[in-house]
Amino acid sequence: ITLVLGGPGSGKGTQSTRLATEFGMAHLSTGELLRQQVASGTELGGQIEGLISRGRLVPDPIVVGVLQAAVKDIVRAGNAGKGILLDGFPRTLAQAKLFEECVGAPRTVVFFDAPPEMLRARLGARGRGDDTEAVIEERLRLHAVETPSVVEFYRQGGVLAGTRAT
Repeated sequence: ITLVLGGPGSGKGTQSTRLATEFGMAHLSTGELLRQQVASGTELGGQIEGLISRGRLVPDPIVVGVLQAAVKDIVRAGNAGKGILLDGFPRTLAQAKLFEECVGAPRTVVFFDAPPEMLRARLGARGRGDDTEAVIEERLRLHAVETPSVVEFYRQGGVLAGTRAT
């Protein structure tokens, strides 16, 4: 498993798609999986929608449960190829630890580091319905608070690779 981390708008999704294709890996986007839950119209999807629409993080057990099911589906179907690349996860240290308990430790973690001004501009330009100014600011605030401990966790674990956007 390879994890791709970075702030909202840092290019995780774009680059993960390219990396997964180039290296023959299955690609899971945490954001896409959560949006699929919302689109499903289930009670869980409604809970997730309420949180995402306010820029809040979805509770760890829900996110890890959704990811765990998706990883199992890929492995069960024999579609893991040369591995699984997860983008947009984990966002908190608690998620990182819970994921390792439930699924396993990643082989590699890639971190896209970008300044808040760049992220703000990219998010404002992409035109998604949930990218209101208030939601963007909340997402950037959460990223600034939560990401340093996640990055340090993987740096100490010896699996972190990073790149700085300019």
